[in-house]
Amino acid sequence: MSSRAALGSGLRRRRLDLGIGEKRVADMLGVSTHQIGRWERGHEVPAFDDMQLLVEILDPDPQTARAWLTEARPVRPVCLLYT
Repeated sequence: MSSRAALGSGLRRRRLDLGIGEKRVADMLGVSTHQIGRWERGHEVPAFDDMQLLVEILDPDPQTARAWLTEARPVRPVCLLYT
């Protein structure tokens, strides 16, 4: 199993253990349920800021939280050009 797939299945398992629906998590993050599904199926990895919110919502143990944050996709810095 790839690390993306393992991450996704961990997110899904924790969400289901807490009895939280995809829609509720999506609403809390400001993303679509489709996006939550893509993360949980391992098609994509959440950006770091989304992962931070997922850790707050799903409240995994510290070791799991650290692993999830390590796997998160870095947020690209915004470059503003002034002329």
